[in-house]
Amino acid sequence: MEIDTQALTTCEVAADGGAISLGFVDATGQPATIRLSLNQVGALAMTLPGLIDKALQTRFGDQSLRYAYPLEFLGRRAVDRSDAGHDDPAHG
Repeated sequence: MEIDTQALTTCEVAADGGAISLGFVDATGQPATIRLSLNQVGALAMTLPGLIDKALQTRFGDQSLRYAYPLEFLGRRAVDRSDAGHDDPAHG
């Protein structure tokens, strides 16, 4: 089954943390949800960066194109890790 989407509407984590649900509106305007296990989401997260690069390169016919993540996003991830106290001598 192939589903074309118009919009991503929700992203939720299951109560037990074992799955993620992505809600969207399909091409006919009907709401739908896909549920992925934590393992499936992990595999998808590892696969998406390469797929995004390939899509950009194919769309624009330029093999040098790469998707750029906002520096703010990358900076926030670094802060999140240091807040855990693992890399900061002041925390432990």
